Amino acid sequence: MNLKNRVLKKYRILAQHKILVIDDDKDICQVLKEHLDYHDMGMDCCSSLNGALHKLQGNVYRYIIVDGFVGSENGLKIAEKIKEKYPDSKLVFYSGSHLSEEYSIFEKCFKKTDIDGLMSFLNR
Repeated sequence: MNLKNRVLKKYRILAQHKILVIDDDKDICQVLKEHLDYHDMGMDCCSSLNGALHKLQGNVYRYIIVDGFVGSENGLKIAEKIKEKYPDSKLVFYSGSHLSEEYSIFEKCFKKTDIDGLMSFLNR
């Protein structure tokens, strides 16, 4: 196997454990980073749809975690735009408030009580 193929293979293995978090709360991003680092998962964080689309252009993510509201942006709208452009992406909503039924097409976790549920889901 030549060097290029070895590098690509290693990149794909690393990408299997990389998570993108879309949340405007820096404290939440820090807590998630600590948990993900502990579980040997890499993480990128951004605070807007544009930031997420920029990150998705140059990276492969196993999961994308989206807050229910990112600033003034509706998390569902963010997820729909990401799914439109990246249909194979796996999205998880991680919100501080309970999400309505329109979010039921995505995996959901409640920020205040469900970090273990989120980690369990990400480890599947």
